[in-house]
Amino acid sequence: MRKRAEISLQMTDKRVAGISVEETRILIHDLNAYQIELEMQNEKLNRAQEEIEIQRDRYSDLYDFAPIGYVTLAEQNTIIEANLCACEMLGVNRKSLYKQRFLKYIATEDQNIYYQSMKLLLETLERQSCELRIRKNDGKQFYAQLALIVKSTPKGNQLRISLLDISEHKKAEEKIADLARFPAENTNPVFRVAKDMTLLYHNQAGIKLLGQDAVEPGSEIPKNWHETLQQVWDSGETSEVEVVLGKKTILFSRVPIKTRGYINLYATDITELKKQELELQKMQRLESIGQLAGGIAHDFNNLLGGILGNIDLAREFLDDNVKSSKYLDEALVAFQKASELTEQLLTFSKGGKPSKTIISLNKLLTESKEHILRGANIKCEITISHNLPAVLADSNQLSQVFNNILANARQAMPSGGTIEVLVKKRDLSSYQITGLRGGSYVEVLIKDEGPGIPKSLLPNVFDLFFTTKNAGSGLGLAICHSILCRHDGAIIIDSQVNKGTTVSTYLPLPNQDISEISVIPEQAEETIAMGMRILVMDDEEVMLNVAKGILQILGLETICTRNGREAIEVFQKEFKAGRPFNLVLLDLTVAGGIGGEQAMAEIRKLDPGIIGIVTSGYANSPILPEPENYGFAEKLEKPYSKNELLKTIERALKKN
Repeated sequence: MRKRAEISLQMTDKRVAGISVEETRILIHDLNAYQIELEMQNEKLNRAQEEIEIQRDRYSDLYDFAPIGYVTLAEQNTIIEANLCACEMLGVNRKSLYKQRFLKYIATEDQNIYYQSMKLLLETLERQSCELRIRKNDGKQFYAQLALIVKSTPKGNQLRISLLDISEHKKAEEKIADLARFPAENTNPVFRVAKDMTLLYHNQAGIKLLGQDAVEPGSEIPKNWHETLQQVWDSGETSEVEVVLGKKTILFSRVPIKTRGYINLYATDITELKKQELELQKMQRLESIGQLAGGIAHDFNNLLGGILGNIDLAREFLDDNVKSSKYLDEALVAFQKASELTEQLLTFSKGGKPSKTIISLNKLLTESKEHILRGANIKCEITISHNLPAVLADSNQLSQVFNNILANARQAMPSGGTIEVLVKKRDLSSYQITGLRGGSYVEVLIKDEGPGIPKSLLPNVFDLFFTTKNAGSGLGLAICHSILCRHDGAIIIDSQVNKGTTVSTYLPLPNQDISEISVIPEQAEETIAMGMRILVMDDEEVMLNVAKGILQILGLETICTRNGREAIEVFQKEFKAGRPFNLVLLDLTVAGGIGGEQAMAEIRKLDPGIIGIVTSGYANSPILPEPENYGFAEKLEKPYSKNELLKTIERALKKN
């Protein structure tokens, strides 16, 4: 090249030697113009080269970072090119992927699908697609959609494949398929009825319910369904109805889909549930009768206490050889039988004693919601505060409480609405809520959007057989009250007309130190000292006279009062006068006045060291099992004899 250029230059020099000055000037001008033109062309070429490089980089980025995997195969089915997405899908780096057989990454059970697509591609040379499972380098699999085309190149035919991960799509398809199978697999009958009352669909359970002939698609539904379904269609609202079919009771949830022109019917066999409801009603009636029995037994025990006490006192003043002693002994035998009868009444009234275990209120409330509100056009929102402590309660009885409250809320909202359930911990002081001593409680508030209860009726809502509903039994809230009282809890109702009702229930949280049992050391036997002063409070005059008579025989100074207020005033007066009492004997329940519990609390404020004994004719009181928790040293159940009173006083003195 260099030699040829030098020869060409020598020839040019010879030609230039004979050129004139003017011609030289023109030639130089032309050469300069050519040079400028060449430089411009060179610059244009450089810009074109840069643009090509930019486009190449852009293509490379689009190719590598596309959300779809791209793989190019040689005729031997080996990978010669792949983008980054394909490498990530297969779980290998690009360098390791080259020269690998693509078939290696197809699940063995799906390789036949790939072969069939390849065969069609080579026969038709038209784009083919298929869905199969790709096996990654680590052995994990995913569903992919493959698109295959063949391209002719100077190096031979190449197969180009795009891979799209459709795993989520497949999951959605499976979910849809499961939902589509749900009516058919549902063990409860499902029907779809057209507006003209012809049957469009039924599942297998529907055949069992109505019989093969009655549920053929396209046939007319039973005549006795027409009216109720027409009402649902006209109202356009979801509703429920109970239908008796033979010996079965079926609950139909009717859901009109007006935009599609049909009604969906979901049937539930509630035959056993109805039986359970009847049993529950029986239990509720027994519970109410039990409360009545307990109240009667309480009053009867006071009378028996007067009889027993007077017999004891009479015997104190009779000689052993007096004939009347025989009749007093026979009276005691009769008394014993009467006492056994009252004990049976009390046992009956206490038949629902809780069997307490640690329970989850969230689970219990959710079960009650699903059981009571199923099929209703009612939204129930349950909100439970974080880290709520466990509750110690009888789960069956507590379910009955929540079922009754939610059932009342549902009946109060026949057209639907919202029920709010709020559960949280509350620390209460003594008597902040009637019937509850100070401590930590779980508060469950259940609020509905019903018509509310008139203020004048609120004091009666816990009365037996009281109801504001036409079909109500009047037992539900009375049972709730009874159950919660047995759990040392409480129930409160707040209601406003046209604004709804809120039912608040309270359950005590278990004592964290419940496992720590304090042992009282043995003390020397105490005797009742002559001259001790004792304050007695009872609203039954016969019991006051009996207690006073027994204590005076022992030489004890006794002052009697008829109610808690009088007892507090007498104790305060004597204490300030320097004549304190050594012991108080307080009746737990006083009709229309302050009872023993409140009286004891006030008396202990004056004299924290006072010894107290609580008496009651109603053994179901929560105070009697644990009198120490209420400031009493001992308990004494009515009716009591002289010896029982004396032994109880001795035990109380011993503890002190």
